[in-house]
Amino acid sequence: MFPWTTGRTGRNRDDAYEVMLGQAGTELFLAIFNWSDARREYRFTGWGANGAEAALVSGDADLSTSDDLLRVSLAGRNSIILRLGGSQTFDDRRKALEVFSTEN
Repeated sequence: MFPWTTGRTGRNRDDAYEVMLGQAGTELFLAIFNWSDARREYRFTGWGANGAEAALVSGDADLSTSDDLLRVSLAGRNSIILRLGGSQTFDDRRKALEVFSTEN
């Protein structure tokens, strides 16, 4: 697992990460946790390389992709897991993706 920070998290053990990238066998997964009460939009840049795809495995969220951007709109106090497709390895994804979030 590789935790990402959006600048507000991961400062201490009670300050949970919102986004984590993980691998199980050859499959890659992206877990997103919205700990706030408000809806939050997560934007991932560096997304579009090598036929990237995202399939919802668990949870409920609004997803959209464009050339190099994945957008996830997630209700407050909710989480999702995405299975990531494409030919990028875990390390490729870890280095390529940047995450930004805003409250809606």
